Amino acid sequence: MRQQTTADADLVERIIVAAETVHGTLGPGLRQSSYDICLGMELDKAGIAFQRNVPVPLIYHGAELGRFYADMVVGGEVTVTIKSIDEILPYHHRQVFTYTKLGGCRAGLILNFNTVHLRDGLWRCCPAS
Repeated sequence: MRQQTTADADLVERIIVAAETVHGTLGPGLRQSSYDICLGMELDKAGIAFQRNVPVPLIYHGAELGRFYADMVVGGEVTVTIKSIDEILPYHHRQVFTYTKLGGCRAGLILNFNTVHLRDGLWRCCPAS
């Protein structure tokens, strides 16, 4: 895994701006899937490539033991987990950190849309190489 660069930080900021647009338009309280669809529309509009439900293989000693699915991978570099819940728990931090690391991405981001201000529902990580 590579270290996060300025370009990666710029991509994370662009994702956050897109998420803020969605949150500012819809507000909190909807289902996660609603925010997922709308965030995808904003990323498309901004010309930012992304994939939804990206498989993240669990490989242990060379054997693939299963798969997890990241909500989104943006620009091939940022794992995005979308939530619409009352509170982000430490478990969610560990989950996005691990998905980011196993998926080979440079940065991870949790976006919890169920907050009055989206900035209160953001969490970023950059696993070390």
